[in-house]
Formats: sequence, C-alpha cells, structure tokens
Amino acid sequence: MITSSVVLIVFATISSFSRGIISVIDRYQMGYRKQGSINVNFLNNIWSAVLVTFF
Repeated sequence: MITSSVVLIVFATISSFSRGIISVIDRYQMGYRKQGSINVNFLNNIWSAVLVTFF
C-alpha cells in the first residue's frame, strides 16, 4: 500500500515539472514569437481551466 507521503511527493514532483514546462513555453512564446505577456498568460490560464475541468 502506498503511503500518503509517497503520494504527496509524486504530486509535488509532477507539479514542479509542469510548472517548469510552462515557464519554458512562456519564454519561447514571449522571446522568439514576440507574443505579449497578456496573450501568453491568457492561453495558459485557459488550458489550465480546461484541464482542471476535464480531470
């Protein structure tokens, strides 16, 4: 049986990786594609809302 500490560590690791990936995507969109920060943040929040609603 998996303990609650292991589950907590797994979810924290997943959260850290996902936040890192989002940071890389933000830098790419704002740096190379020259998109504004408002557009980038809006798209990130929409995707997050869709994923949370779905799951």
